[in-house]
Amino acid sequence: MGIDPMGIESGPSGTTSRREEFAPIRSRDRWCDGVRGACERHPRVVVGLFVAIVLAAALKTVAPHLGSVGSSGGSSSRSGDSGGWGATSSVCFGMGPTFPKYAAIGLADESESLARVVGVVAKSDEVLLERTWEPRIDNGYPSVEWVDNKWRLWYSTCVQLGCRVQDLLYATSADGLKWEKDSLGGERNIIGERWNGTGVTYVRETKQFVAFGSFCLALNKTEGTNGSAEAQRACGGLHYELANIAVSRTGVKGWNGFAIAWNATAPQQRYDCHNNLYYDDARKLFVLTTRRYSNFTGRAVGIAVADSLHKNKFEDYRFAPPVKKTLVGTLGKQYYSQVTFPWHDLVLGIVAVFYNASGTIHARLAFAPEPQKCWQFVNKTRDFIPLGPAFDSHIVFAARPVRDDPLLRIYYMGGDGPHGGKRNTSLGLATIHPDRLAGLSPAAGEPYAVFNTRPLTCNGTTLTVTFDATSPSDCVRLLKVSDIDGTEKSLTYDEDHLPGLCASSRDDAALPGLDLSRFLGRLVSLKFKLTGHAILYTVAFDTAAPPRPTGTSAPFPSPSP
Repeated sequence: MGIDPMGIESGPSGTTSRREEFAPIRSRDRWCDGVRGACERHPRVVVGLFVAIVLAAALKTVAPHLGSVGSSGGSSSRSGDSGGWGATSSVCFGMGPTFPKYAAIGLADESESLARVVGVVAKSDEVLLERTWEPRIDNGYPSVEWVDNKWRLWYSTCVQLGCRVQDLLYATSADGLKWEKDSLGGERNIIGERWNGTGVTYVRETKQFVAFGSFCLALNKTEGTNGSAEAQRACGGLHYELANIAVSRTGVKGWNGFAIAWNATAPQQRYDCHNNLYYDDARKLFVLTTRRYSNFTGRAVGIAVADSLHKNKFEDYRFAPPVKKTLVGTLGKQYYSQVTFPWHDLVLGIVAVFYNASGTIHARLAFAPEPQKCWQFVNKTRDFIPLGPAFDSHIVFAARPVRDDPLLRIYYMGGDGPHGGKRNTSLGLATIHPDRLAGLSPAAGEPYAVFNTRPLTCNGTTLTVTFDATSPSDCVRLLKVSDIDGTEKSLTYDEDHLPGLCASSRDDAALPGLDLSRFLGRLVSLKFKLTGHAILYTVAFDTAAPPRPTGTSAPFPSPSP
């Protein structure tokens, strides 16, 4: 079935036009998340319910002020001065484990004076790998890992049938800049024929490469085993079996795997996207990101979690772990695929946002407190990896970031033409500081923002922050530390003696003159003031010997031999 254009236009690189931003059909990336398919089955009912909720919320906001109209002696306060942590965030975050470091974007809600901002990447203009023998790289769906002192790249090429059939290809590099298409002893760098939408990751805990997608695995011909009739049709031979999860010690050959029977738990699951997975050490889960689809909203992001990738464990879920629809757009603006990864206490996703009318695909940043819960965009209209003027002018599909101290490397496939038209696709590279993917800052036109954080367990005697500040008026200051249950007296500072940092960009800098000893082990809320153009990225409790956390502070594994 074709997808009808909605006439939504794309703005210049990195932004979205006002026509799209204020289109009558708005993105349903938050409120449609929890209605379990009602959007597809009963769209008018759901829209009516949404309108009723909005009106009720508006009435609740206005009602407290109606009685004070015309009264004297009232005082006005600047919007957002005492905001920050609302009911929505309380439901989404709850009280999870403690972490050595927290991402600021998850500590407070946006308000009229406080905004979430997307970090700024540095892009290389150089093409690192391009098409040679491949019929068409198309979207590419890149996966990159650093293992055994070597950079490794897996990517896809179209084979036939309008790219419905793909092969998985392999390349290596000593420095991550000059890539060689490893022929593996043959004429071409193919490691998997008919491997569609496949992402590859290296799980350091088990020292194994894991592939996730829809692919054909060769059976041992000497044993005389034939694959199923379905596999024989799809794979074009007798000795193949269909699989969706495969494991290898080398990442090149020796793959062993099994199929996931998602028809029962996720009938709208699709593999025609950039499927990818990772092992979340803090949550002790495998996180599998794939696609959900409906005729009403088109492509959407779907995520499943599992505590093991063994076949028998998947059978414990009665066919497969459910695939939750986590980000849902519209037919005009669809969420094509997402690469998911942990970042301090949050989970981040680089979402490929597809604009149907223009055929462009933008890489935008989303976040959530848990893999299947409360996903939202850091900024709905700002690109994380902006489209470029040359080889990546129309399309960006990112790989999961890899840490290469002191920066993160984010490889991506960029296309120079629209998704539905003629284009060439090549490998590019963007870099960014590991703690600066996203942050909080005063909203545009606001001189400052004051906000309260969600409750945090104090496990250090001081606070450290990562922030950017370029002028003397750009500051990060602490106004108050409040004990949630009120047992300990709050720690409050006057305006003339606020512990803060100004006029420089620093990593894990300690706020001066702060002693949180009496709050150790207690739930506290922190009240911050950001001035000028300061951006707060991370917050951490710090001591010489902090208690052992239940989470992990390493958002990305460093390259390891």
